[in-house]
Amino acid sequence: MHTSSQKNRAQGRSAPTQTIASQSIDPAKLSIVLNRRFGQKAYRVEMRHNMFSIFARGRLTQEEIDQCSYRPHGLKRMF
Repeated sequence: MHTSSQKNRAQGRSAPTQTIASQSIDPAKLSIVLNRRFGQKAYRVEMRHNMFSIFARGRLTQEEIDQCSYRPHGLKRMF
């Protein structure tokens, strides 16, 4: 009998390494940061329900996530 995680691995699926809310993330900037950190084609990103699911060999730091923001660096939300 296979567990669901064994089935997922057998079908090429795995749990995301990291999930990030997509509302304030610029996808182009995210791609640049992921390419710089992991190399091209060394990660996968899926977007569902306003969340980016990142499949990679590591996690992005908060600083790297902040670099992907639509907001200019150094500005805080006013709300």
